[in-house]
Amino acid sequence: MTNLGHLLKEERRRRNLTLEKVGRLLGYSASYLSRVERQQEEPSETFLLKLGAYYGLENSLLLSISGYPTYRTTGTATSPNIKQDVREEVSSMSQEITVPSQRVTEIQVEVPSDSKILYCDAALTHASEFGIVFDFAQRQGPTPKQQVVARVGMSYEHAAALHAQLTAQLARRQAKK
Repeated sequence: MTNLGHLLKEERRRRNLTLEKVGRLLGYSASYLSRVERQQEEPSETFLLKLGAYYGLENSLLLSISGYPTYRTTGTATSPNIKQDVREEVSSMSQEITVPSQRVTEIQVEVPSDSKILYCDAALTHASEFGIVFDFAQRQGPTPKQQVVARVGMSYEHAAALHAQLTAQLARRQAKK
């Protein structure tokens, strides 16, 4: 059985990174990272997903070592390599998009009215060097653990625009009460 703390420490050292640098990049304190590496603290699922993305490690590996459930399905069959499946699907759907030289300030997207809505129990955010990342999570049964069901990243500019839209919508909702 692989030791999570040992794996994380080896990955960090292999990249010649300090606890402080990794902590700064991911939004965690160096002392928290140290406690996780020494297995003195159980890492959250969100932390593991962020760290996995940063180190390029399979989420299922980190989650299973930590005792979190790790199932991913595509269609009706369980997929052992979800990242590859997603890459192939995205590649088959990709098209070249031409954007005018002027800055795009608004885009309209048509969403079918019969699309399912996924409600979540928590929306977690963190800042990365590229922008803001939202992790939408749901509780798993009667346990306090939450499973991230969707991850959305956007630039700081798009996040500011989203913030303005949410603020306006919430203000309109409050005015109706």
